[in-house]
Amino acid sequence: MAQRGNSASWGHDYSKLSSDSSSNSSLTNHFNQGMNRNMELMQKQDEGLDQLGMSVDRIGLLSREIGNEIEEQNRMLGDMQDEVDDASGERDDWRKRFSKRHQNETYVICLFLF
Repeated sequence: MAQRGNSASWGHDYSKLSSDSSSNSSLTNHFNQGMNRNMELMQKQDEGLDQLGMSVDRIGLLSREIGNEIEEQNRMLGDMQDEVDDASGERDDWRKRFSKRHQNETYVICLFLF
């Protein structure tokens, strides 16, 4: 079993980090720069997500308005269909009345022609 701290058993040579304050401050600066970049990226992502959220809200509002408009148009088409049906019924009634009233006249006209 390998022992801890024995670099030969793991096949790696580890060295102790320097306690030099300049290398520590360099690492700290590098770490801080990385954190700042990450924060900037997260902020940009948040802004993008906020814009996406606003776009989704606008699309939702537009879809509800379109749905309302479609319902209104369907109601109007239904009303129009009812009016067309009523007019067709009246036309048929007038056609029947005209046919009955002028049925004999048609025959009279035909007789005079022969």
